[in-house]
Amino acid sequence: GLASGPGPNDISGRWVGTYTCAQGLTGMELDITQGANGALTGVWNFYAVPTNPTVPTGATNVGGTYAGSNLTMNFQSWVKQPAGYVEANLSGTVQDNGTRITGNVLAQVSGCTTFALTRVSSVDASTMAGTWQGTYVCTQGLTSLSLDVTAQADGDQIGRASCRERCRSRWS
Repeated sequence: GLASGPGPNDISGRWVGTYTCAQGLTGMELDITQGANGALTGVWNFYAVPTNPTVPTGATNVGGTYAGSNLTMNFQSWVKQPAGYVEANLSGTVQDNGTRITGNVLAQVSGCTTFALTRVSSVDASTMAGTWQGTYVCTQGLTSLSLDVTAQADGDQIGRASCRERCRSRWS
């Protein structure tokens, strides 16, 4: 769900919206971490939207600054680069008491225009605590999974996974 967020001075968190470049309207998610010194790091994921289903999925690492209400996020490296895509930067303004960011997509190719993001609410750590049961599929096939999540005093969570069949994947 959407929430009002922690306020305009802390923009850490998950932001979801769209941007427009030569490929047309594109979905985007920006996960931002704001350091103690005000520096920003994050990941910019992009993907198809129902009105433009041929957009490939991709992601970049970004870094930037936040001062006053002005935000800049600059390309750092590719996480996943689709063919034909080039690096881009974001320049925007945080609005509505820290719940929206709007601005421009800056790239060395023509066709990029604007972006708009809305803060997505954070999950209360205490609601995640407990034992979660499920399955996953890997090379060994369908495997049962039990995940025990414990909320820590600092708000972080620790999880321990166990499989009913031999796990062939790495857990972190």
